[in-house]
Amino acid sequence: MTIITSLKSRFFLLFFIFGFALYAQSQSYVLTGKMVDKETQMPMSGVYLLVKNVANDKHVAEEVTDKSGSFSFPNLKANSKYQLIASFLGYSDLVIPIEGNNKNLNLGTLFMAIKSQAIGEVLIQSDASTAVQKGDTIEMNANAFKTTADASAEDLVMKMPGITQEDGAVIAHGKEVKKILVDGKDFFGEDPSAALKSLPAEVIDKIQIFDKLSEQAQFTGFDDGESDQTINIITKKDKKNGTFGKFNAGTNFDDKYLVDGNINVFNHQRRISVLGLFNNINQQNFSQQDLIGVSPSVNSKHDGGFSMGQQVGLTTTRSVGINYSDNFGKKITLTGSYLFNSTNNYTDQISLKDKFFSPKPDHFSNERDTIRERKLNHRIHIRFEYKIDSANTIISTPKLTFQSSTPDKYLFKTSTKNGGTFVNEEGYRTKSDLNNYNLENELVFKHKLHKARRTFSMAVTTAATNKDINSTQMGYYRNSPFDSIPNNEYVDGSTDSYKVSSKMEYIEPLSRISMLHFNLTNAYTNSRKNREAFNVDDSAQRLNRIDSLSDIYKIHYFNNHIGMSYLLKSKGVKLSAGFEYQQASMMNPQNSANDKTFSNFLPNFLLNLKYPKSSLRILYKTSTNAPSITQLQNVIDNTDPTNLSTGNPFLTQEYQHDLSLNFSHANPQSSINYTFYASAEHCLNFIGSKILKATRDTFIPEAGIVLLKNIELDYPVNLDHSTNIKTVFNFGFPFKFLYSKINLLTGFNYIQTPGIINNNLNRYSLYSTVNGFTINSDISEDIDFSLSYTMNYNIVKNSIITSAVNLNNNPKFVYQTVGGKFTWVFWKGFVLHSDALKQFETGFLNFNQTDLLVNGYLGKKFMKGQNGELRLGFFDLLNQYQNIVHTVTPQYIKDIRTNNLGRYYMLTFTYNLNNFKGTETTGKVKKGKKDHKKEMF
Repeated sequence: MTIITSLKSRFFLLFFIFGFALYAQSQSYVLTGKMVDKETQMPMSGVYLLVKNVANDKHVAEEVTDKSGSFSFPNLKANSKYQLIASFLGYSDLVIPIEGNNKNLNLGTLFMAIKSQAIGEVLIQSDASTAVQKGDTIEMNANAFKTTADASAEDLVMKMPGITQEDGAVIAHGKEVKKILVDGKDFFGEDPSAALKSLPAEVIDKIQIFDKLSEQAQFTGFDDGESDQTINIITKKDKKNGTFGKFNAGTNFDDKYLVDGNINVFNHQRRISVLGLFNNINQQNFSQQDLIGVSPSVNSKHDGGFSMGQQVGLTTTRSVGINYSDNFGKKITLTGSYLFNSTNNYTDQISLKDKFFSPKPDHFSNERDTIRERKLNHRIHIRFEYKIDSANTIISTPKLTFQSSTPDKYLFKTSTKNGGTFVNEEGYRTKSDLNNYNLENELVFKHKLHKARRTFSMAVTTAATNKDINSTQMGYYRNSPFDSIPNNEYVDGSTDSYKVSSKMEYIEPLSRISMLHFNLTNAYTNSRKNREAFNVDDSAQRLNRIDSLSDIYKIHYFNNHIGMSYLLKSKGVKLSAGFEYQQASMMNPQNSANDKTFSNFLPNFLLNLKYPKSSLRILYKTSTNAPSITQLQNVIDNTDPTNLSTGNPFLTQEYQHDLSLNFSHANPQSSINYTFYASAEHCLNFIGSKILKATRDTFIPEAGIVLLKNIELDYPVNLDHSTNIKTVFNFGFPFKFLYSKINLLTGFNYIQTPGIINNNLNRYSLYSTVNGFTINSDISEDIDFSLSYTMNYNIVKNSIITSAVNLNNNPKFVYQTVGGKFTWVFWKGFVLHSDALKQFETGFLNFNQTDLLVNGYLGKKFMKGQNGELRLGFFDLLNQYQNIVHTVTPQYIKDIRTNNLGRYYMLTFTYNLNNFKGTETTGKVKKGKKDHKKEMF
């Protein structure tokens, strides 16, 4: 401890020495200002700014305005002449001469006007460019993507290059979108699904895609690698003041119904959005992360596998939500959202699984599950920002989530060897009651010191998490065709965690283009996991406590970091390099023999190159991952009596290297754009799985139990390393022959995951490629079509021959989809729509599906402005959809077939509300709205 204390003291001393001793005095000043739309008086975020030296015509600095429209250029030389050039897609460039002394210069509010040429009564503008590159942000022009008149933001965004949906998540350029902003403000917290479904496409002017840095990183300019892929929706200038929304009601006059709607009240900065959804046809307007339940994740962090398909069953959904944002004067900004959803789900599944055990023959299982489950979720997100003065700001972001679930599950499973030899059988009913809450708040203080770019910031995070689960299980299992062993049990379990952390950052400028960054982080986590098991009688009454299956485990985790980085930023180049020293310890107050201390050096590196039409970002960082309390608690979990699991108190930290590369290019003249994303993770001391299958009754010293014949035991162990590599390339370009845009996608993934199967080390390797294209129409609002094709090709290799599937050591799995959509608005408001999806699969053991899913409707628009529509729709017209999920992991291949809605029809009434108080556009031809329909027909 003396050595540790000495090291801490030295680093604290270095922190303050560098903070106040490294000082470079220069005769310079800071140029600041704010960009505002001339007509709407609204702040303009994402405006590209360039400072040019008049004497030699060289570029001195470049910047992009923040969400409030503000900008800052530090270290401009005194008594030198500059030009400030501001440019924004669709607006006239603004050029301002600059000459200052050594005192800071504030230009105040600068106004930008829309670029146009008026001829009589008609506004003539060129076709809209698809995208433009602005620093690290790709900005898509909504006017370049034609949609039908009543399309949603989701419909519009899915037409844009590099944006797709996978299992309900929005993926942009290879990364999952975590946040949606509207005009720079949070919109429905961290739920992109709810945000995109509640806004109509017609209000959107531009879509910006970028990595949103943490609050401190945005302030300091030092990228800490903690960013979220974000979409910022910029609304049209004439749609920022009004009331708009959509309402739907439908029924098949028998057993199916749908009622949903949303309303948005925008009054410039004050904005209120309300949404609701009630249906029993599996429609959702929220993300899957909002719900908990008994269904395990098929592809958790350490699985190393992949899954194809979706698993739904029959779901009744009720949800309501509200989002609010406003500015209170010039100093206070408030955004907040509340979302409630309730689902009742009925799932009936048949699962076929092939397990890998070497050198013994394969084990096959056939399982039937029926689950009835009700889930409730309340989620509150708030962001409060208070600008005390020009030098000080406070930001608070509290989050509260409460979830509950009451699953009732019936299971029957039989396992056999090759040839059908009996292995075991089990059947039981499990009724559970789960409750979970998570409360978190981050409080950030930002302070600008007197010297330009010298800053101090501090973030304090507090979090409390509780998860309670009570379950009663009544059933049996047998290891022979004749003997049956009762398995009646009640389990009372809970997991509690409390965390407090602080992070201080200090920036010391060294010169006009360089600075030093110092950071100090301290975190403490207190976790407790309790599991108490009891025998129960045939009437489910609790009897005696089962001590061998009960345990209380506690862990105290201290994690301290101190580090420094150097930043060089000049003329489109941003380079930073640094390191952190980590001192961490895990303390078990029940058994000091399990205490552990860790010391690590964590280097980091960032290179960011910005060009007028391109951007390159390379980030390297290192981190450590502590084992969870569930992985540490060494108590047997016999929820599945034939597949036991336990923890390992001797686990240590993982050490992870992360390298990522982002390259993007957008040419507004040719409307060609492409992005390339690559990431590589290399994890040392990887926490993997060790699986033991007893061929006879065997004592397992690690768990302290006798493992009965044909029973499995799974527990975590530290292994040497794992690797995960991912690449995605998107290419978008116009195809004028079809008045369309084509988006091409290709990617390669490699996963190498170690595991132990019956004391044999197995290296599971997954090689996968994804290739595809989409063709989206760009004809008019009356005709809209799209075509798509995607192929996933996967090769699995194992270092040991584990099953008949793996005899050639390279099984191949292919999953292909071909889809299309067509919408035609014709004679007096009639609407014809059809969409189809064809699936092809090869390589899976069972249920290789070739479904053709066909949906469609015929509708008629009516009422004033054709805001009403009555439609008759058909779903799964051919009744072919089978709802099959395939999962491949290092331990097994599993095929699941789940019940689904089947074929049905629905009569639906839709009403669109559009009441805007902005500038009228009647008689004008908007940018990018050139109608090609007459040219085609």
